[in-house]
Amino acid sequence: MNRASWRGSPGSGNPLPPSGLPAGCRVVVTNPFAPPAVNRGSERLAMGLVGWLRSHGVDASLMAGGPRSAAYELEGVPIRTTRAPDMGRLWRELGPDLTFAPPMAARLARDRPDLVHSLLYQDAAAARGARVPYLVTYAGMPLPASFRGKPLNRWLFSWASTGARLVTCPSQAVRRHLRDTFAIDAEVIPYAVDASFFSGERAAVGGRIVCAAAPGDHRKRVDLLIEALPMVVEQVPDAHLRLAGPVDSRRRAELLAGVPTEVAERVSFLGEMGQEELKIEYLTASVSCLASIYEAFGLVVIEALAAGTPMVVADHGALPELVTAEVGRTFPAGDAGALARALVDVIRSNSDDTMAEACRRRAASFDWSVVGPQWLEAYRRVL
Repeated sequence: MNRASWRGSPGSGNPLPPSGLPAGCRVVVTNPFAPPAVNRGSERLAMGLVGWLRSHGVDASLMAGGPRSAAYELEGVPIRTTRAPDMGRLWRELGPDLTFAPPMAARLARDRPDLVHSLLYQDAAAARGARVPYLVTYAGMPLPASFRGKPLNRWLFSWASTGARLVTCPSQAVRRHLRDTFAIDAEVIPYAVDASFFSGERAAVGGRIVCAAAPGDHRKRVDLLIEALPMVVEQVPDAHLRLAGPVDSRRRAELLAGVPTEVAERVSFLGEMGQEELKIEYLTASVSCLASIYEAFGLVVIEALAAGTPMVVADHGALPELVTAEVGRTFPAGDAGALARALVDVIRSNSDDTMAEACRRRAASFDWSVVGPQWLEAYRRVL
């Protein structure tokens, strides 16, 4: 998110649209981690949400865990971190993703905000421990296997969920999963992006496939995309793949093992990228791809669509809710051949960038101007 996206935030001197919340209402958005240390989907959601709230006159800030207690501002968003030591040697569950919660609870109890909006169960447990009003958004899709051997985490998940005034999630897929697996009723409010930030003059490079899912994350199935690449090259001779996101040398070697040299040379590992750099990648791509399973939403899907770039996604989790035939294709999860055929189809169908306008229209339905008011309405209901 760029700083200019939030003109009208407190202190800018620009008029603030009314939020409809009580005067002086203080909202704290919480998450286990915060940028710049971590910048995944929930962190970007937190930054975007706080920025949008502040642009509408709400006294909003972000609180998260971190390597040390600190207070700073990033992109116009006030951030406070509570120290999260790694105590895993004492007990396997006491990693930084959990140890931040007690000091966060203490801080929230002292500050007494009017409302806490938690983005995971660990920080929701901190809000409940502080005895402050809170709602929780399950930005991911919690799987029973993730709690195996972790009784404390499983208990905290249940405790945080039952104490919330409202539980939300970003997709129908997650809503069904929470209901069927954990008997939790959730309301769907999707992720949002600043669609105008990713818009710009397109300069699509022929055969360019961009994937903004971290190659180091096995759940993102980047290996399947690389497996499909040789089949794409057979049909699209100039096809090449650009992978954005952190990855170490071991994982890079693992992904390219067994790939023909002439195909491996078509794979570029771009590393961690800022939003401005990522925007350029989207604008120059013929197609973007996300082969993940159990995806709760897919923020990178909306970012790519906002840049006018069609998507190929796995027919799994929330992804089919985002991608229609007008803006891309879906393929059976785990099927490299089907993935290759979908990529070839989109590259050929979009050779003259005819899908760009439809992509931008689809992304506009997830712009903050559409989604932000849904959060304000939810806040009004729970206060």
